[in-house]
Parts: sequence; structure tokens; C-alpha cells
Amino acid sequence: MLPLLQLAAQSPQEQPIRNLREQLAQQLNLTPEQRAIKLPSGRQATFDNRVGWASTYLRKAGLLESTRRGYVKTTPRGRDVLNQRPTAIDNAYLQQFEDFRDFSDRASGSEGFHRASGSEGFHRASGSEGFHRASGERQHFAHHARKNR
Repeated sequence: MLPLLQLAAQSPQEQPIRNLREQLAQQLNLTPEQRAIKLPSGRQATFDNRVGWASTYLRKAGLLESTRRGYVKTTPRGRDVLNQRPTAIDNAYLQQFEDFRDFSDRASGSEGFHRASGSEGFHRASGSEGFHRASGERQHFAHHARKNR
């Protein structure tokens, strides 16, 4: 999640999440084939799903705000976090924020949350770990891209 927050903080203005997603893909050197890998349901690209969850988690922790549909902006809390120079932002890190804990507690009781985040290959921690592990997943994306040729 840290790379998403860092990219969003590069501008004081709101930014379209789709632009941030493209910048992240470039940062991670993902190929179009890797970007095209779908969740097991086949309904959404895995990378897009992970960026979406990371955005949600950062918003629930108050580090990003949604200014309008599809746009985010870094909050003062988000800038404060970046000023602390964390090496990673994951669910454990976000637990320090009451808003995130409340969200996490509500979501953990939701079957839909578990289904969307579990069976789709995206367990609860993956929203944060997705970026922490993203460079390692590059090999996963490459494997599936070769397999689906």
C-alpha cells in the first residue's frame, strides 16, 4: 500500500485512481500480459483488484480520501505517515488507526468480504501485502502469462 500512498502524495490535487494504477504498474515493470491475469472468477484483473483493495484500506485508515468517484487525494494523516518514512504499510500498520480497526472489525464479520478477499485469491492481508509482495508476484504474473499463450 505504501507505493500507492507515495504516488498519491506526489500531487496536492486529487488524482484518478486509474492513473495511479498505471503508474504503479510501470513502477513494478508489469507487462501487459501480467496485467491481464484475472482473478479465479475471471471477472477482474488481479492487479486492478489489489490496487482497489489497497485504496480502500488506505481510505478506511484515513490516509487517502475519496474526493469523487474514482479519484483520491492524500490526507494530512497520510502525509504525516509518509513523513515518518515507513518501510511498508500493511494491515498490521493500519491497525493503529481507529477508523481502520472499526472497518476491519465490521468487515471480518462479513461473508461477502471473506468471499471477495479469500476465494478470489485475495485474503484480508493481501490488500496490504499485495504491494508489499508485488515484485514477487511479478514472477506469478509472468508464469500465468506464459501458460495462457
